[in-house]
Amino acid sequence: LVVAVACALAGIANGLEDGLGLRAFGLAYVVGVMVGAGGMLVTAVAFWRSPARPLTFVPAVGGLVMATVNLGGGVLGLVAWLGFGAILVRERSKPRFGPVRT
Repeated sequence: LVVAVACALAGIANGLEDGLGLRAFGLAYVVGVMVGAGGMLVTAVAFWRSPARPLTFVPAVGGLVMATVNLGGGVLGLVAWLGFGAILVRERSKPRFGPVRT
């Protein structure tokens, strides 16, 4: 819940700061991004140590993208999510049952 609130805070503060030119929301944006990115990386570690290990990719990429968004992290996120989508499509298109023997 803390990570979700931090991400929402970052998004709203960024919109107010950049969209409306309200510089006072810059600190709220920075705090939201730092807590959100850190929390997502902590969530990735928790997934890594649990039986849900294959899901580690999702919060790990989210945390890395948030932490590096000003350095071009959005491009990393795009590539990672497209790759993740391709993996999901491939897995869903596999037959669920083995070959039928007659």
